Amino acid sequence: MRSSGRYSSSPDAARSRPAAPAPALSLLLVLLLAGCAARGVDPDRAPSENLKAEHLAAALWADGEDLKTFAMRGDATYRSGGSSNFFRFELVCERPGSFLFTAFDPFGSPAFRIASSGGSMTAVDYGGKAFYAGSVSGGALGILVPLPLSPEELLAALSGSLPFRPSRAEAAALFPDGDGDAVLLAYPPGSGRPLRVQVSGGPPWESASAKTVRRVSLGPANAPDFQVSYGSWEAQPRDDRGGAARLFPRSLRAAWRSGGDHSLEVGYREGSRGFTSPAGVGGSVRPDGYSLNAL
Repeated sequence: MRSSGRYSSSPDAARSRPAAPAPALSLLLVLLLAGCAARGVDPDRAPSENLKAEHLAAALWADGEDLKTFAMRGDATYRSGGSSNFFRFELVCERPGSFLFTAFDPFGSPAFRIASSGGSMTAVDYGGKAFYAGSVSGGALGILVPLPLSPEELLAALSGSLPFRPSRAEAAALFPDGDGDAVLLAYPPGSGRPLRVQVSGGPPWESASAKTVRRVSLGPANAPDFQVSYGSWEAQPRDDRGGAARLFPRSLRAAWRSGGDHSLEVGYREGSRGFTSPAGVGGSVRPDGYSLNAL
């Protein structure tokens, strides 16, 4: 896993129709506004703003999906309650939900490894000589790591993109302490709560190439259940684009409230984008002499 090199996703009929009486027209307007409010659309917002939000949300998702592979080495600090843990890590990702994560001990040796691929998940505890296996659909990731995310959501968060193709999006008010250029609500297909996304960058809104996600949250705007805040972004080369650069976050901070207050601060020291996925990403084999445990 460790390596010093780079890593090698009818107009006529309408004219003849009598005009609606004023009371009926007023009632129709009230009903339309009520319907908008029920869907969570601000009736005071200009339609063009919601159209802009839809274009931007679609572009952010497409830009993220275009990058199939990425990897990084970095540092992380996990805090829960009064405790804090610092560790160095190495991570190789292949969309939509395959990854291989390794945490190292203070001496630089692997301490823990988590792999996900095809709906299954494995983990190796080197210190305890234990091997774990389970299903992602059974919540295995949540057992290993307290992040309330699926593997697909985790990879999207790490790369600063949306985890789903939005069924629709609308302009939204800024975060209470935000001053970003745009804030939108991106709704997932089917049912589910929207993501509130704060984006820096200007038009054209049909493209995400010159924009960066500053913050993504799920839940109430004033006290989100889960939130990722991004630090600096840098243009980094992609192997699959002949070295053409793309924006990628260099740091992030995730905070969530499920099971208490937690936070995870991540900084990337080096990375690679758009490489040919190495064999074995998302999988690991039980070492000899390690106990087998179900997740």
